[in-house]
Amino acid sequence: MRNTKPDNLVIMVELLVEKMPSFVNYDFPDFVFIRELGPREGFQIQKNFIETSKKVELINSLNLTGLKYIEVTSFVNPKLVPSLADADEVLNLIDRHEGIVYACLVLNVKGVQRAVEKGVKYLNTTIFASQELNKRNNNRTIEESFKEAEEMIKICNDNGIVLEGGVSAAFGCPIQKHVDISEVIKIVRFWHSYGVKNIMLADTTGEAVPGQIYKYINILREKFPSVNFIIHLHDTRGIGLVNLFVSISQGIRYVDCSIGGLGGCPFAPNASGNIPTEDTVYMLHTLGINTDIDLEKLIECAILAENIVNQKLPGKIKDLYQKIKAKG
Repeated sequence: MRNTKPDNLVIMVELLVEKMPSFVNYDFPDFVFIRELGPREGFQIQKNFIETSKKVELINSLNLTGLKYIEVTSFVNPKLVPSLADADEVLNLIDRHEGIVYACLVLNVKGVQRAVEKGVKYLNTTIFASQELNKRNNNRTIEESFKEAEEMIKICNDNGIVLEGGVSAAFGCPIQKHVDISEVIKIVRFWHSYGVKNIMLADTTGEAVPGQIYKYINILREKFPSVNFIIHLHDTRGIGLVNLFVSISQGIRYVDCSIGGLGGCPFAPNASGNIPTEDTVYMLHTLGINTDIDLEKLIECAILAENIVNQKLPGKIKDLYQKIKAKG
């Protein structure tokens, strides 16, 4: 008989899965695809510039966890986001593993052109459902962003680049407050009309509540059944994982996370970190949902991220892991 003493998190997860009931008839998937955004979203918000070598160290460590998607940097104006001014150097120095997508964020044509020069093959961009936040982050109205995006799509198509479209502030905005589903639908319809298959729904400042997540996802999946929707959650109010639970129960299969809970938008008020990758994977594994990710290696990356930024990160499982490990 196996020793059931929970002396490490791997055994703890196995025990929880064994004890898990049918879970109230929720239609959970067998697999959820985890996308790591920490090296881009996590470092963009840091006040002190993180050394390029440290960014590369974290990315190379994430390579070994089983992740198949890592957003490594962003081609944005270095004067506005100086923390990512080393985008070219990061791309030059990271180890690349077969089967892993190394993605970058772009917000305009110039960013796409830089990505083409660096040979990046997967880009994501976003348009805010909040007019005010779109002006702050993209320096354009929503309609102007549509025009810019048309040219971005053409350049990507001409160069064999996959462009992912996003809807940021899809569930609310601290300035505009309410974001109507019609605004979200308008942006999704725009991306869909240009053949964009992967569309991210971002709760940029953590405004979403579970009932809203349930409603919006169901409406959007019914209207756009061919779209691969990606959920992007922030944990501003402490219900990020609850919103994730609802999302996957309603058919979402792609999830954005950030190691340790790093993250936040530099142009959005009250923007906190994303849901922590390691906490997300832990929760999914306890629900019996596979991710193909080594949880222990992921936790080690969260500890590394915490050491790199030299501040306490909000992820919970890494703290428990360290306590268990310290006890031997």
